Amino acid sequence: MARRDPYYAEMADFRRRFAERFAPLRRARFPSQEAFSEHARLHRTTIGGLEQGKTDPRLSTLLILADSLDVSLADLVRDLPVPRERKPPPPPRRRRRS
Repeated sequence: MARRDPYYAEMADFRRRFAERFAPLRRARFPSQEAFSEHARLHRTTIGGLEQGKTDPRLSTLLILADSLDVSLADLVRDLPVPRERKPPPPPRRRRRS
C-alpha cells in the first residue's frame, strides 16, 4: 500500500534510470562487477545493487564511481530527473488498544 505513494514510485524510477546510465559505462571499461568493485574499492553487492536499480547511490559513492570510471560526475548523472517528492509519507498510525 505505501509503495504506491508518489515518493516510492519516483525513487524507484530514479534508481532504474541511474542503473540504465551506470551499467553501460561500467561494462564498457570493466568485464565484470567484481573487476570494477576491486578497482573502485567498493563492495561488489553495492555495484550489483546500483546496476539493478535496487540501491540509492550516496554522494560519496557517486564521486567514487565517477572517478573510477574516469568520467565527470556531471556525465554520470546527466539527464537524471531531480526528484520532486522530498520525503516519504509518514508511517501509518497505530491503533490504540482498548
